[in-house]
Amino acid sequence: MRRAAGTDRGREEGVVTFPGGRRALALLALVLSAFLLGGCWDYLDLERRGLVMAMAVDTDPADSRRLRLAVELPAPAALGPSAMDSGAVREPKIVMEASGVSLIEAGNELRSELEREPLWTQVIAVAVGEAVAREGVARVLDPFMRWDPLNPRAYLYLVDGEARGVLRLLPSAQPLVALALRSFADQFPFYPGMIRPRDVASIHRDLQETGSAVAPRVVVQEGQLRLVGGGVLKGGTLVGWLDAVQAEGTNCLLGWVYRALVQFDCPVAPAGQVAAWARLVDHRVTVAILDGRPRFHVRRAVSGRLVDLAGCPMDPEDPADLSRLTGALIAAIRERAMAAVERAQGELQVDYLRLGELVRRHYPGLWRSVDWQKLFPHVEIDVQVEPGAGGIESPGLLRRPVPYN
Repeated sequence: MRRAAGTDRGREEGVVTFPGGRRALALLALVLSAFLLGGCWDYLDLERRGLVMAMAVDTDPADSRRLRLAVELPAPAALGPSAMDSGAVREPKIVMEASGVSLIEAGNELRSELEREPLWTQVIAVAVGEAVAREGVARVLDPFMRWDPLNPRAYLYLVDGEARGVLRLLPSAQPLVALALRSFADQFPFYPGMIRPRDVASIHRDLQETGSAVAPRVVVQEGQLRLVGGGVLKGGTLVGWLDAVQAEGTNCLLGWVYRALVQFDCPVAPAGQVAAWARLVDHRVTVAILDGRPRFHVRRAVSGRLVDLAGCPMDPEDPADLSRLTGALIAAIRERAMAAVERAQGELQVDYLRLGELVRRHYPGLWRSVDWQKLFPHVEIDVQVEPGAGGIESPGLLRRPVPYN
């Protein structure tokens, strides 16, 4: 009765009501929003884009104040079915170059030659030539951290020599140099003879926080890419190179490597070599203040497996022989770590081992009162490598090596 009365009252007052009116208005609002909120106003087909996969930055030979940028793009015609049907052999990539006062200007100059809209977000590798690195990598890092189209997660590599020549190589097992460099990053856990590849954002963060960083070193040998050792950046400037041994020691001290193939001399026959897959665990770095100076203690535990005893007449099943083999393995790992310490404190005098961060965190008063750059070459760094819980194993069917002359 109340509902009928209310309806009659509404009619008497001239109010028109529609059944389901609110639902109709909501549906109308959704339809309108589909037109107003569409995100495809700047859509561009992939067929009209050029996928920039790698960048190489050098100084311009004509003007050292300018940068020379080389980019690598996959060649669509070389990878499509039409190229296969024609039988023509084409390179799977395109390499283009342009110069400019800045990296952004050089990249924009590519538009005068590139028939497609460049897509910079696909960059996965950035190679910096030695000349640019020795002047300072800020001209490369800053645009990556400020300009949205560039990918700050691209891996950064330092090239021994000119970087643009790297992009013109044809890798043996990859169609693009960008993919080859990215593959090296995947293989690092099994090959610590190169500094661990890291992205632009991580290296930029290290330079901001500690003033130094390390990056992998790219060399070209007999027309092939190789990653050997690394480069040391101080204040964003390349100050020196690390060889494979020093790079392996650096990775060990920084806790970046957990598995490595270690070759060392046989304890009873130095001419014979022993190979072991070492597992580096329990990475600890501590600092204490003695006589007003910090003293660092780096501890790593090692376990692993002996995988090659040819030329070493020792029996791993014999506790005495196993103990000597374990000691030789530990000595070899510590030798690599000390090579990195000597390079950092002696010749370069750069704390790329990030030890100063411990002092700053645990002893801020001392940190503010000392000149760390002058103090670092003289601080004591104790490296301790000891057997891990798993010990050293010798799997397989052989106890002793096969005799050979």
